[in-house]
Parts: sequence; C-alpha cells; structure tokens
Amino acid sequence: MGPRAKRVNVVCAPPNGRNPGMASVDRAVARVLGTSESADVTYWRLWDVGEWTDHRAGAELSNEEEFYDSDTELIYRSARGRLDQVLDADHIVYWGDFLHMAVYQSHTADVLSRRIGACTQAQAKELVAQTLLLRGVDDEVFDRVLTVGSTLCMNTASDYASGYGKDLSRFLSSAKGVWMRDPYSAHVARSFRGSRQGTTECLDTAFLLHEGGVAPADGAIGVFVGRSNVRPNEVALFGRALQRTLSADAKWLPWGDEPAFWPLQSRRSFRMVWPELEREQRVLSRFERVRTMVGALRKDALPGGAEASIEQLLRAVAGCRLILTDTYHLAVTAWAQGIPAVCLVDDGGSSWDVNAGTPHSRRDKRVDLYSQIDALGLIVKTAGLGHRASDEAHRIADYLRSDELLNVTLARIDELRHASIESIACAFV
Repeated sequence: MGPRAKRVNVVCAPPNGRNPGMASVDRAVARVLGTSESADVTYWRLWDVGEWTDHRAGAELSNEEEFYDSDTELIYRSARGRLDQVLDADHIVYWGDFLHMAVYQSHTADVLSRRIGACTQAQAKELVAQTLLLRGVDDEVFDRVLTVGSTLCMNTASDYASGYGKDLSRFLSSAKGVWMRDPYSAHVARSFRGSRQGTTECLDTAFLLHEGGVAPADGAIGVFVGRSNVRPNEVALFGRALQRTLSADAKWLPWGDEPAFWPLQSRRSFRMVWPELEREQRVLSRFERVRTMVGALRKDALPGGAEASIEQLLRAVAGCRLILTDTYHLAVTAWAQGIPAVCLVDDGGSSWDVNAGTPHSRRDKRVDLYSQIDALGLIVKTAGLGHRASDEAHRIADYLRSDELLNVTLARIDELRHASIESIACAFV
C-alpha cells in the first residue's frame, strides 16, 4: 500500500460572469496538480455569480455547498462558514489572480453583502479577511499555506496603512510559500518576508495551462477589444492599416461579454470602420462594404450566434498568427501558446479602471506583463491613435518580422514558466 495522497485545498477567485481568462487560471491548477496521484485536490470559492440576487449566468449550484463550472470543468465547494474545512488539509493554496489585493477584497465583501445578501457589510468584510488573509487563525496554520500567481498591482499606500495592510503583512510574512505574478507584487512580498525561502516572482498562472507553440504563418489576426476606454473607430483604422501591412485576414474573437466585460456597443463602430473584420475577408467589394456599414446602424443586426466554449476559444487563439487586444488575459493566452499579441493600452480616464486601478495611482497590469516578458515594443497607446494609425502599423509590422525580437519574449516566457512549475513542485515536498 502506497503513501497517503496529500490533501490539497485550493482557494480560487470566482469571475463576475463568464471570463475565459479566469477560467484558464483555474484550469491551469487542475493541470499542474490534478494529474498528480499524490494529491487529493478540492477547489473552493467564497461565492459564485449564480448566487447573485439579480441573477447572472454562472456555475450551476448543485447543492448548498458546491458549484459546478462548465468552463473550468471543476467542482468548487463554498467556503462561506467552512473555514475550518478549508484549513483542514496538508496544503492550503491560494491560486492566481488577485485574491489578496485590497480592491478585490472590498469587491468581494460587496458581492457577499449586496449582490447575494449573505450577511451584513461588516460581517462580509470580516469573512473576507478571515478567508483570504487568514485573520485570527493560529500561527501554525501558515506552515501549510502557499499563494501562487496573485497580484497586488492596484494597491496604494493607504491600503498598506489600513487594517487590511496589517492582515496582509502577517499573511505574506508567515506563509510557507509566496509566488507573485508580477515584479511589483513580488517586491512587496519580499519586503514583508525578508530573505525567507519560498519567495519569488512567477508568471501569471494562466501561462501554465500551455507549453508554448509556434504561430501559424498563414493564420488570421484575431481581434477582441472590450476591457478599456478606447475609440473604436481609431482602433479599427489602426487594425485595418496593420491588416494591409501584413497582408493578413482578420477575425473577431468572442472572448467576453456582459457582465464580466463591459458592454460591447463598440462592436457597431468596428463594423462601420472595419467591415473586413465583420466579414472575415481581406478584401471586400464596394457593395459588401456599404452593406456591412449600413447593417451596423441597425440595432437588430448585431451578430449573435452560439456562445463559444473555452476549448473553442483557446483553439481559435492558437490558430491565429497574431492577436490584437486590450485584454490582459487574452494577451496571456496568446503568448502562452507562442502567438504574439499586440496590446492596446488606454490612459484609463478619470474613474477607477479594471486594468490599472485608481485614477491617480495607476499601475497598468498589461504594461507590467509586457515589461516582465520583454514585449514592450508591442504595446500601442490608443491616445490619438487615429492620427498615428499608419505609422504605428508599420512599426508593429517591422517588429513582428523580427524573429530575434520575438524569440527574446518567447524565451523569457519559457524560462519563467519552467521556474514557476519547479517552484510549485518544490513547495509540495
């Protein structure tokens, strides 16, 4: 009889609706841990979007304690009121995304109290601090705690000076292993932990779902814009210029929709200015161009169709020669499969921004990613892009034609991917 399989409890972040990027993060932990015969893995969430009182499609609530998510193909147990069960394992793993970030913890408390009505706001804040930062638990618990691939990128000085900051300090300084997905967050962790073993920078965990690849030479440009305040007509002008310069087809990738992504009214503007994208053809006759542009004015003419599965989306990305997007996890998914991604970056405007945080304390996660993997040359700033569309298209095309430049990024990803997996494996010894 062999040794007992170690029990591993994995705490995951639920998305606000269908989100292929976050699904990829969770599928990655299943790939890394789920195939191991020496690990008995249970997945946990504090809530699911299917519980919202203004109901949104989410995981199927199979009973009061479990959710089945068809995107990740995983069963999650509800962690609410069951912290003792979450902590009853050989390893407690906080996996991916932004579980420890201040603004996410505030959002989670809001969901629990307002969206779900599970408790009061004060009770929700305490529940979040207990579950995600282990407020009040015994010190010995931390000897079994690992956090992998999280980020603190939108934190500010006021966060660290608060009660949250004290909880975060204890969590990061006490946990057995801490691997953050970006250099800033890794630096913060090291400042709390000093020279402790099990502290490092890793890749976003969605990278671990794939093993690289090579972009197909004859693939299309895959396009999705739905995570920032961009001018659709300017992005479309740039996309058309890039399409002409590369002599490539282009197609829309249905990566996301409400409520996880902002309303995509911009899709109508894309159809107006970039009808080739709508028809998925490189050249259109004048009649087809006019028909597409006229169709864009009709609200009932917006494209619909069946919702693509996560597997279909991943295959669609893998079949592209290039991705054009403003969406962090789509860029991650592309690079993880060896597909270059041109990333559109806006200035975020005057309100809180999903990519960069508060207006006066911005730290854009897309720029952080491209700095980490040495791909900054493929960032396109959208301010005034319409006037620069042709010049930017030629600059990007020249960059993409350089195998030497692309190979630097692919080698950096490969190096960080292997280091991340090795670090995780060592933590479970």
